[in-house]
Amino acid sequence: MRKYLSEIHPLSKLGAITLVTLVSLLVFWILSLVLVIPIFGKDTFAQIIASGMDLGEEHTGLLKFLQLAQSIGLFIVPSFILAILFGGNVASYLQLKRKPMWISSVLAVAIVFAASPFINVVGLWNASMSLPPWMSGIEAWMRQSEDAAKH
Repeated sequence: MRKYLSEIHPLSKLGAITLVTLVSLLVFWILSLVLVIPIFGKDTFAQIIASGMDLGEEHTGLLKFLQLAQSIGLFIVPSFILAILFGGNVASYLQLKRKPMWISSVLAVAIVFAASPFINVVGLWNASMSLPPWMSGIEAWMRQSEDAAKH
């Protein structure tokens, strides 16, 4: 089974990547919801179902748990599965033994700091945004949603 998909057409590889990623995400999403009951209790699970995942600040730990499970199912697990299917040797295919170049690390940190003011400006633009009068209903809904997210 190793390197099973290494010789297929690139579009077929893209399909395999999509399928593996979606299946992994779905499995981890279901698994995380099942684990909510023993970790956070039946009442919390009932609130998730009743609210449609629209939870408030009192459920920050739960939201972090669900986000962690989603991240693992979306980014980590599919990478390893696809490395097995496409390359055989996971460490070699994902280049896990290779040390990153120092310039890449410095550049990544610099980009994060350089992007921060831009992100703040976009946030200010968003806060002061005014839509045309014919979109007043949408604007009111957007402001109401932002105010609810703040509380």
